[in-house]
Order: sequence, then structure tokens, then C-alpha cells
Amino acid sequence: MRKEKVAERLSVAMVGGKTSTIGFRALGVDTYTVVHPDDSEEVWNQVPLEKYAVVFVTEPVFERIALDVAAYMEEGGRLPVITVLPSVAVSEEWGIRDIRKRVVRAVGVDIFGA
Repeated sequence: MRKEKVAERLSVAMVGGKTSTIGFRALGVDTYTVVHPDDSEEVWNQVPLEKYAVVFVTEPVFERIALDVAAYMEEGGRLPVITVLPSVAVSEEWGIRDIRKRVVRAVGVDIFGA
């Protein structure tokens, strides 16, 4: 019963450029649009993290807020899970590296290979 109450309160958010966030918005996900990469930190600071179970962030935005995300993670917060996704326009493979790191931490082996 307690888990159901927590699940009712938490939702999903997406932080990224307009092209990347528009599809998420159509699915009912809360979106935070970064118009210019230099605005990434300002937009990130407007996201009420305590409201979300999962926050997706596009790679170009993550590049600008990586230190802020790391600081948040070091504070010991379990939620939200912050996941990096490739953007529609460009990919630096942050998302793949992030997923690989999480899988290694979870299972102890790099199942993706070298």
C-alpha cells in the first residue's frame, strides 16, 4: 500500500531541446525545454527533482549540467533516477556510457563488451 502512494505522487520528466522534448510531452511527461545550450543549468535548476521518479536528460544538456547532476547524486538521493538520452540532433554516446556504467554496477560485468 505504501508503495502505491509513493508511485501516485512521482512522475517522469524530460529535460532537453524542443525537438527532443516534444514527443515526451505528447505522452504526458513533464518537459523542461532548453532553448539554447547556455540555458541548460538555469532550466535544470527549475526542475523540482523531488517530484519525479525518473528524469531523462538529453546529451547536449547533460554536458552542461554534469557537475550539478554528480553533486546531486553524491548527496545520496535515490530518486529520481537521472538517465541520459541521445538527442535527436546529435549524440556523443553519453547515454550509452551511462547505461553501461549502471549495468556494470548492478551485475558486476560489462555485458556490452569493449
